[in-house]
Amino acid sequence: MERQLRAPTGHGGGCLFNGCMVACVLFVLTFAGMWIWMTTQPERDEAKARADLRETVDARRNGLVEAASDGVLQDEEITELFPPEKPARGLVDVKRRGEATTVTAGLLGHGPTTMRHGRRW
Repeated sequence: MERQLRAPTGHGGGCLFNGCMVACVLFVLTFAGMWIWMTTQPERDEAKARADLRETVDARRNGLVEAASDGVLQDEEITELFPPEKPARGLVDVKRRGEATTVTAGLLGHGPTTMRHGRRW
């Protein structure tokens, strides 16, 4: 009877290469991912604020177009769209030249990051 040669079973290195190395690599990848996510947060907040501001501007512009659809844009209609305590906070300038009316308003875009107690959340 001939003896058959067998390939060795098991892994060399034991825990160091099997479990600990995998855990270290997963930790480093997780740490790097969280670091990248945290460092790019301000850019995401700014993009959100810009998108919010664009939506607000478009909504106000459409409201002005609707209010002026009868040919005259009255002060009451402007005040209704830009109340002094709301988005423009009183920063509205109305210029009338002949039949043309130009409304300039200071609007704010709010992103998800806010200041609380002097710290950024």
